[in-house]
Amino acid sequence: MGFLDDIRLKLAERMRKSSASTERQQVPVGLNDAKTCAILYRADDAEQDELVKKYVKYLRDYKLTVKALGYFDLPKMPDGVNPKLEYDYFTKKDLNLLLQPGGKIVANFIEEPYDILIDTSITAFFPFKHIVSLSQAKFKVGRKELDYSDCFDLMIKVEEGKDLRYLLRNIDHYLNIINKG
Repeated sequence: MGFLDDIRLKLAERMRKSSASTERQQVPVGLNDAKTCAILYRADDAEQDELVKKYVKYLRDYKLTVKALGYFDLPKMPDGVNPKLEYDYFTKKDLNLLLQPGGKIVANFIEEPYDILIDTSITAFFPFKHIVSLSQAKFKVGRKELDYSDCFDLMIKVEEGKDLRYLLRNIDHYLNIINKG
């Protein structure tokens, strides 16, 4: 990363902190009590895409309404990729100069008060950090080691060398333990 990218990220981080959602009421929600779940993931990674699709199917078995928001690090959506009922996407062209995602799809995702929001990031990714910090979701879950773990209500420790499969397995484990009341 170059000098200009560093400045851009620092400015974006300052703006994120000043606009982060403070009105949201955190509510610990487990899978048995949740009705809605949102997932952020890198759709341009074939392995992540496949794992998230399996996880969405698994969550639907819990009778959850699931919305997955995938990111493609491309100027436009790849051929053959179409938004579906539970999948929406954004691309590099939806990011502004400060790497903040915009557009109606992202705005709707942020405003929806999902019961659970899961960030599947294994490495820090500022556009997801921006979405997580502004999201109106009641309970936000993600990896502890990310530089935006201050945005999460439940953080999962992922040891060096572990992958998304490990993260999802642990998220699932802890969300099954949480009970309301």
